[in-house]
Amino acid sequence: MMKVTGILALAFLVLTCSQNNVNLLTESDKDLIKKEIRKEIDSLIAGCEMLDMEKAFAVFSDDPGFYMIAADGCSYDYHAFITNNRNYFKSCLAFQRNTDKLGIKVLSADHVVVS
Repeated sequence: MMKVTGILALAFLVLTCSQNNVNLLTESDKDLIKKEIRKEIDSLIAGCEMLDMEKAFAVFSDDPGFYMIAADGCSYDYHAFITNNRNYFKSCLAFQRNTDKLGIKVLSADHVVVS
C-alpha cells in the first residue's frame, strides 16, 4: 500500500508541476513562440513550392531526433530521408496551397501542436 500511495503522490506532483509550467508562459511568450513556429512552417512550405528538399527540411537538419516514417512503414533519419526522396521530390509538380489555415497551440515552452 505504501508503494501505491508513493506512486500516486509522485504522479500528482508531476501532473501539478506540468500544469503550473504552462501557466508560467505569458500571452506575449506564447505569441512569440507561435511567430517562431510560423516562420519555420513558412520556410518549409516555400521549400516545397520551390521543390528544394534541403530548404524545405532545413529546420530538421541538425536535429538528431528527426525521423520520418514512410508509407511503407520504414523510418529514416534526416540524411537518409533527403537522400531517398531527392529524385521523387524533383519529379513533383510545384505544390500549391489551397488553404492557409495554420493552427498553433502552445502547450508549454517545449511543446507545441501544429495543425
